[in-house]
Amino acid sequence: MNPISVTLNETQNALSRVVGDRRMAGAVSRGYKNKAGLVSEGWDEHRLGAAGELAFSVGTGVPWPMTVDTFSAPDFPPDVDIKTRQEQPRAPTELMIRPGSHPDYRYVHVVLCDVEYQIRGWSWGYDVMQDEYLRDFKNERPVVFLLPNRLLRPLDELVRDGQIL
Repeated sequence: MNPISVTLNETQNALSRVVGDRRMAGAVSRGYKNKAGLVSEGWDEHRLGAAGELAFSVGTGVPWPMTVDTFSAPDFPPDVDIKTRQEQPRAPTELMIRPGSHPDYRYVHVVLCDVEYQIRGWSWGYDVMQDEYLRDFKNERPVVFLLPNRLLRPLDELVRDGQIL
């Protein structure tokens, strides 16, 4: 399965930064704590997440809702959530979701490789949230589920003609 590759232009990058910053500002104003055990403040992570959502929108033609202050809702209703990660040079960059994620959501794996976003595929939450994919890195961060890329479903089973199936 070949990923869809997207490079955001300057305007799109600026838009995703604004949306990410608004999300982070909303979290800060409500006093929310980071659940992922990050040592950073989280601004970059919110920007990366928003950019991954926009890359998914550009790559598939599905309109981006640009939601803010919808912390437990899916990124693309009714049930599609985008999980964006920066490429890891020493290990495969796999789809990652956390315990407590919604098992009936469909999670799309987007990876930032330098300046290009790769939309690699998707999986149901309940397929990812299996004991065999649970990883504890024995550090200060909580456990996660990591699904190998080879088990991702193709995007044409999720999106067709700019519509979520």
